[in-house]
Amino acid sequence: MNKNKLAVFLLIFCVIFSLPVQAKNISFNKELKSQEAIDLPAFSTDSELRKFFSDYKKYSNEQNIDSLMNMYDKDYISADKFDKKKLKELAEQSWAAYPKAKYDFKILSMNAGSENATVVAAETISGETTSSVDYIKGFGYIDSKATTIYYLKKYYDGWKIISDYIIDEKTSLKYGVAKDIEMKIDAPPLLKSGQEYSAIFRINVPKDYIALVSLNNEPITFPIEKSQEVFRTMKSSGIQERILKADKTGKNENAVASVGIARADIKEKDINIKIVGIAFLTSRINISHPMTSEKKNK
Repeated sequence: MNKNKLAVFLLIFCVIFSLPVQAKNISFNKELKSQEAIDLPAFSTDSELRKFFSDYKKYSNEQNIDSLMNMYDKDYISADKFDKKKLKELAEQSWAAYPKAKYDFKILSMNAGSENATVVAAETISGETTSSVDYIKGFGYIDSKATTIYYLKKYYDGWKIISDYIIDEKTSLKYGVAKDIEMKIDAPPLLKSGQEYSAIFRINVPKDYIALVSLNNEPITFPIEKSQEVFRTMKSSGIQERILKADKTGKNENAVASVGIARADIKEKDINIKIVGIAFLTSRINISHPMTSEKKNK
């Protein structure tokens, strides 16, 4: 067989045997795509998580402790080192103190896979409190805003919260005329252990009223560790500032402003000071854990 005949033979051979193979591959690809569409599960992680936190909000407002706790993993631990048992106690105490408060939950972002998820949410709590304070008649009003990261894992029985981290949180609890007075507290949201910082309190004191304020910091613990309060008369500028030192043990803490609103009732030579409003404001501070020299050397 000469070279020309050999070349023609090889060409015919390739054409004949390539056509069925290509056709078979095309058919196989179609079958594979069809098989993928049938067999692979259609993950709906986002919708699952939205339903999860819709129920979370519902159970919180219904004060359904059993259903709410079932949404947490048995080994749950918060950034404040609260386990599931302490979390349950805190929830029950909060509901007892604020039975009329309404809880709202709004998802800001989600980063989810098939088994793990991170959800960032804006949370608010607002409403009347059943607890009362000395000198003031009537109930108080709570207003709390927080941005929280929730970490979740999916088990055979559904999603569970394994931990959470509150990025920032500000809360006010007001009684009497304090409910109608504009005031706020400001502090750094993140510090190192033992670091000094400035806590600033601002208030727009109405005419004929006197404001007394105590600025302090308290570690976020359960039970609560109350700090000693020292009240000072507000400056005419309506701004009070105090230099504080962050907790040395690494506990997260709150900068706290305790406020008393008084009115002077002057009758001839008698001056009667009456407390007509009380408020407590907190601003959360997360304490980072700086690397030790030993860790840096490594």
